[in-house]
Amino acid sequence: MTAAADREPAGAPGALLVVGDVVTDIVAVHPEPLAPATDTAARIRTLPGGAGANAACWAAHAGVADVRLLARVGAESARWHERCLRDAGVRPRLVVDPAEPTGTVVALVGKDAERTFLTDSGAALRLSPQDWDPALLDGAGHLHLSGYLFFADSSRELALVALRAARA
Repeated sequence: MTAAADREPAGAPGALLVVGDVVTDIVAVHPEPLAPATDTAARIRTLPGGAGANAACWAAHAGVADVRLLARVGAESARWHERCLRDAGVRPRLVVDPAEPTGTVVALVGKDAERTFLTDSGAALRLSPQDWDPALLDGAGHLHLSGYLFFADSSRELALVALRAARA
């Protein structure tokens, strides 16, 4: 790790490190109210998502030159998510979880654009301090922690490790 004096100070231009979640979104837009116990017509799409991934992609889209993302995914979709993130201008460091699949969120979107989520966090909240690499902060001027990290003990511990390292 570079000494704190060698890194750019907080607020200076530099890389953005996002630590957060990557999930597979299944978005179902239904123009009519849900019909219990039968079919409801909907337009359904599978998309890359997650609060951390979305923040990283939007930062890259907004012109941040070096956006990095640390997240945990399952083996079944790791390559797809990595490709999508790279295509969006993000440098992903995806830790492949040996036991859990990538998290999945089913988003039900009604005619009024109200959203209801069904969430299976999968590997997303299994980020832990063992996934941390201090080199992720090399040249970074900003750290963004996804709020979802605080929902589980291991990912909350990682968030604290990242925060302490960024302040050092």
